[in-house]
Amino acid sequence: MPSDEALYEALSGGDLKAFDALYARYERHLFGFTRKHLMDAHAAEDVLHETFMVVIRDRAGGHAAQSFRAWLFQVARHL
Repeated sequence: MPSDEALYEALSGGDLKAFDALYARYERHLFGFTRKHLMDAHAAEDVLHETFMVVIRDRAGGHAAQSFRAWLFQVARHL
């Protein structure tokens, strides 16, 4: 199983299947994180989707070079 960082690097190279793998890997955890903080399932779902939109938009920026998970949750926290 490829690491998060390897998948993010593949995504940065245009591999959209890597995005699917990252989404599948983090969807439940990130939704639970956002729901816990927002206490609203609809708002949590919006933040979940917006977080992954940031992943798509910033994929060439290399922001997650050290820890994709930490960066992903930081993005969600800021949103």
